[in-house]
Amino acid sequence: MRWSLQSLWRSIVHACAGLAIVVVSASNGYAAGADYDGNGFSEIPVLTTGANGKYTWQLFDPFSGKTTVFTQGFGGPRDRLALANWIYPKVTSAGVVGLPNAGSNGRLVWRIRTAVRSSGRGRVRRRQARKATIREQVKYLGRPGDILIAGGDFNGDKVADAVVITNRGTGQHKWGLRGSFFLASYNPGLNVNRAYFDFGTIGLDRPFFMNPDGRSDWFAVVRNVGDGRQVISLTQPFTKATRTISGGKVPDDANLPVPLAQDDGTDFLIFFGANGGQTEVVVKDLAGETVFHTEVPIVGELTVGNYGPGPGEEFAISNGGSFYVINPNTGRVISMSGPVGFAADSININSL
Repeated sequence: MRWSLQSLWRSIVHACAGLAIVVVSASNGYAAGADYDGNGFSEIPVLTTGANGKYTWQLFDPFSGKTTVFTQGFGGPRDRLALANWIYPKVTSAGVVGLPNAGSNGRLVWRIRTAVRSSGRGRVRRRQARKATIREQVKYLGRPGDILIAGGDFNGDKVADAVVITNRGTGQHKWGLRGSFFLASYNPGLNVNRAYFDFGTIGLDRPFFMNPDGRSDWFAVVRNVGDGRQVISLTQPFTKATRTISGGKVPDDANLPVPLAQDDGTDFLIFFGANGGQTEVVVKDLAGETVFHTEVPIVGELTVGNYGPGPGEEFAISNGGSFYVINPNTGRVISMSGPVGFAADSININSL
């Protein structure tokens, strides 16, 4: 049974007097909020595989309950996801990363598709502006075996940067950062082209990223220190500032922490893991204190986004067309039905 979502959101707002790939997907990636049509609310991309082995990208909007087809025949199970605001600060592009091809000189192939709306003057122009065309772009970065990070904004310009993390035999993760990757091939003012940063110990630290100051994302690594506890180390690649967060007790077999944006731009962190037939979710603040803890009665993908009015972002757990959308700031839980497939979003950390 589908809820009348828009009226439900409004009634909740009035009653109270009153936004990623992190995602577990077929690519074993992680993600956060995505807005493909620029309306200010996040959609959840739900990918299905067609007879040709390629993905059809459906966009499920939890706020309205509507599902639309974004693009078809784009990427497949052998690809990794690279969804991000690659071109426009408020519009997300679908993206995939594939193995090297004949023209990539051994480098991985990054492809994105973006909904581009025409603009101009006059009646005809205005009619055309309501229609979006899908524009595809291709770039090359990284090698097979590298850790790929898409969706982070490390220089604070509101457009996504690409990162590949390599093992150069030094025992440390070597982070290769390309600022505004699809928007500009090279920006001398940012000094990030072919720039590498050593951060984190291979075999002990797992890389991810988050925004602890409300201005930009930071490189981050998480280390298990025993007794179910984790410690997070952070560094800002441009200012060289550092920070440590004691994650405290987290769910057994917890995935990488998931950044959850708050209204001031800083992130909470979501720790989640399967617990029997449920998903245990623990949300912590930047002091490592638990601010929300729940168990959702399904095991599936976890996505984060601005799925409706209210403080901060929500997270969603989905599986087989069942979606639970939860706002940890208010404790609000909404159950609904949506398209069947695997859910993805805009911040992804994986390797190929």
